[in-house]
Amino acid sequence: MARKGPSKHLARLTVPASLPVKGKKQNMWLSMPRPGPHKKHESITLLVLLRDVIGIAKNAYEAKNAIKSGFVLVDGRRVNDERIPIGLMDVIAFPAEKKAYEMVIRKGKMVPVQHEAKHQKLCKVVGKHTIAGGKTVLTLHDGRNCLADDKISVGDSVTFDFVGKKITAVHKLAPGCRCLVVDGKHAGAVAELESVLERKGSMGNDAKMKGETGEFITALKYLFVVDEKFKQ
Repeated sequence: MARKGPSKHLARLTVPASLPVKGKKQNMWLSMPRPGPHKKHESITLLVLLRDVIGIAKNAYEAKNAIKSGFVLVDGRRVNDERIPIGLMDVIAFPAEKKAYEMVIRKGKMVPVQHEAKHQKLCKVVGKHTIAGGKTVLTLHDGRNCLADDKISVGDSVTFDFVGKKITAVHKLAPGCRCLVVDGKHAGAVAELESVLERKGSMGNDAKMKGETGEFITALKYLFVVDEKFKQ
């Protein structure tokens, strides 16, 4: 029997608890994100976001119609694919209703928080390499690649203007910076980085943090540097 291509669905029970997926016991299947800017286990489809999370659509039919009609913007760009992956810090806007949402981590779960319409977003630097001509290219957590200053390091965050398609500010991962913890038991906490605890061998470094509830330690890789304007 001929193959019909990759599956378009996945079992709801396999979705990580950090994603805002409801009805795991009532419904068996969930639309699967296409390969894209965010990993499958770190994102949900635009259809699921509109129907199950924000509630702007009652069913898949209405969600698809809204997307195909150009009603939805993702990071300032009109999309027509209901299975595009939506992940951390993405900005979803509805110009007709003058509403916009930003995906953040709150109490260990990724949720959309309503904000005023914005033309920029925070992005974490996850890769860095040099191309011909000695130019430095950064890879951001949402899959973007952009030319930048060589002084920016992996682990830092940048404010990216997705209209002008350029970096407008840099936020260094250094003691004293404000960070959002995106994973682990402290996921969702916004705290100040006090110091980096270096670990020997293959273990990743840890970070000593100071937040509203006191001091705690988490993995350095779980930190996402944010600016003073960031709100959950």
